Amino acid sequence: MTERNALRHPAFWVALVVLVVNDHLLKGADLLPGWLTGKLSDFAGLIVAPLALAALLGARRKGLAFALVGGWFAAANLVPPVAEATSALAGLVGVGWHFVVDPTDLVALAVLPFAWRLGAERSGRSFERLALGLAVAASIASPTPEPFYSTAAYLVNDTDRTLEVRVRYVDSSVRCDEVRERFDEVLARDAYRPAIRFVVEAGEVLPLDRGIATSGGGGFADPGLPPERPVDPTTAHQGDCDLVILGAEGLPETIVFWEGLSIRTIPIDTTGDRRLQLEDSGLFLMDDADGGLLVDVPDTHYDLRPPVDVYDGGARCRDYGTISGFDWSSFPMWRDARIRVLEVEPTVDGCVSLALEDLDAGGTHEGFLCVPPEDFPFARNAELRITHQEDRLHVVRDLETADGDVWRTGELTVYRGVEGLTDGPFQVTLDTVDDACVGVRMECGGFRVPAAAVLGVPGDHTFVHPGDVLERDAADGRRARLRVGRAESMWATHPACGAGRDVLGPRLEALVVYGEERR
Repeated sequence: MTERNALRHPAFWVALVVLVVNDHLLKGADLLPGWLTGKLSDFAGLIVAPLALAALLGARRKGLAFALVGGWFAAANLVPPVAEATSALAGLVGVGWHFVVDPTDLVALAVLPFAWRLGAERSGRSFERLALGLAVAASIASPTPEPFYSTAAYLVNDTDRTLEVRVRYVDSSVRCDEVRERFDEVLARDAYRPAIRFVVEAGEVLPLDRGIATSGGGGFADPGLPPERPVDPTTAHQGDCDLVILGAEGLPETIVFWEGLSIRTIPIDTTGDRRLQLEDSGLFLMDDADGGLLVDVPDTHYDLRPPVDVYDGGARCRDYGTISGFDWSSFPMWRDARIRVLEVEPTVDGCVSLALEDLDAGGTHEGFLCVPPEDFPFARNAELRITHQEDRLHVVRDLETADGDVWRTGELTVYRGVEGLTDGPFQVTLDTVDDACVGVRMECGGFRVPAAAVLGVPGDHTFVHPGDVLERDAADGRRARLRVGRAESMWATHPACGAGRDVLGPRLEALVVYGEERR
């Protein structure tokens, strides 16, 4: 059998007819569901295209032809840049391809072995040329594609009228695993951005992924009340989740939380059985019996709740007063650098103002170290060794004695944003200690759960709360003091929460200061 023989096989001609009729008559005619016409194109195309390419390349390159077509088809359905490149290249030669990323289309690859085996008796070369020409034309020609979105979360107007839908994207960053069960309590309405208004026709789909809905693709979006700044298409959430508040006339404001959704190819407009066409994978805005609207949620990846406007969970949390964390200026990332203290002065806000001279690299650096002044055991003109890391500042003062030994007269280590620490006699972890405390809403759009430093093992441990001090003897005989500043877990945060509370996750800020070594 030659590859041109395959072009005479009845199955090839059936596939060719299906491809032409489906792409140019059935698609967009509302006779068949969109998912079905899409799959018909895939199956028929994977018979016609590799056989046509094999006929062009020759029998010896049949394997190459099938590998090229199958490999491209798989890549374009799995990797969005490949699909975009395919559409762009086709456009350069005047072909209106608009390839849609849809991993479910990979099922059509099962037809390739069947296409491989196709063959028939010889006929005239004029017949071969006709078949090859039609196959090439059918493979590259395509009608104007149905508009679509590639989105994970989406809302369908499952009513028979036009609706104006308001969407408010969350402006804070959240830890998805922590807020999953309490997202309605964690964030107040003020933690969401101003509403964006969308006019959604009956049967239309509104994508909810950031940047897709607000791009105005397909002319469906009517911003109405635009946000103060563009919605960032990405988030700083920890985890694969997002939140919005939905509202419409007849629909009370509703918080929508989703997690773990995959990107799907969704038509802009749906007809007929919308749920069958979309496989019940989105949110459906429907009329209720009282003349209002309701949101039906067939997909378990979504959770809907009304906002909690009155939240008093923080009232049951331990009051640590105005305890602040420990922080310092953006000094160079020194590593055991020799530094001289030029100036040291306490400030009115409880920090220490410093002027430091770098004896190794040269230069003077001014800044602050926010620790209680009594915990900074170094005076003016002291020569220190400093190691500076993002979450740790270590300062020591060593003096050489007359007999050549080193005498450590002071040592201070400050920690910020850590989950625990090991320093001399202190092995510290972070844990919540008040079962009645379920977290504190913050006006900045954050949510924190107060915690404490824990020393020891379960059943034999000591809690050191923010603001508390614990002293112990170190192994070398020095007296060591642990002071805890801030101890909490940030479930939600926002840049407005300020330094120390603008990062998600457990956060311990503490210091360990040692007295003089015994001589």
